[in-house]
Amino acid sequence: MGDIIELPGEENLRKEIKALKKRVSELVLERDDLKYTVCENIKTEYMLEIGKLEYKVYNLYIKYLRLKRKKDLIQIKINRNELVEVNAIERKLDSEFKDYQEKLNSKLDDINKAIERNDLEILSLEDSKKIKKLYLNLVKKVHPDLNPNQSEEKLNLFNIIVEAYRAGDLVKIESISFLLEDDENLDNIKSSLMDIDEEKARLNKIVVNLEKEIEEIKTTYPYIFKEFLENKDKKLARFEELNYQFASYKIAIETQKENIKILLRRLDE
Repeated sequence: MGDIIELPGEENLRKEIKALKKRVSELVLERDDLKYTVCENIKTEYMLEIGKLEYKVYNLYIKYLRLKRKKDLIQIKINRNELVEVNAIERKLDSEFKDYQEKLNSKLDDINKAIERNDLEILSLEDSKKIKKLYLNLVKKVHPDLNPNQSEEKLNLFNIIVEAYRAGDLVKIESISFLLEDDENLDNIKSSLMDIDEEKARLNKIVVNLEKEIEEIKTTYPYIFKEFLENKDKKLARFEELNYQFASYKIAIETQKENIKILLRRLDE
């Protein structure tokens, strides 16, 4: 009399949902591993091997553009028979090249972060596998997509878990796992076929979004720099290209400096 009667098709739907939840948790792990480990490692290695030279080239590029612009501004003043105030021109250039300087500073920050990350203690292969396994289990327990009706406390806890995983903090991940190991992952799906079907649709949508996000990560910066690190020919070609640009901008800078000297010298005559 008190037996629960399972609706037709409900068992299959629950099995599908269980499989979808497993898929979601695996995709979350794959995405986060790409974002917080793989991409950060690629970015660090790229910055240390190639990024430093890119920074030097970009620095010279800005100097060249600024000198060329300075020469043009001086020439404009001369053509208009206006007073050439070098200090005023420099202030104007400071304003015009503010965005360039900020981008250059950002590149330098990336290099400094790469140096700091490179100095951090790297997890062993065994610890790396362990933290991934623990993170996967925690995702199943407290990820908001898999547990939409959980408390605010659990949502905050998940943010802490993500940051710990991002930092490679195995001790913290282990501690949280220990605290939650007796926690029940309650199934909040109601018994009606309609509710179960809606949950299936919701999870399918999450799977699609996660797959798109993973694909986007693999086709954008910094993941795309992986080819330069793994392919010796491409790395060499990139170095040759950057060294050529470096030499070219050095020559161009000296040319612009000489042109400016000539213009200013004519004003003194």
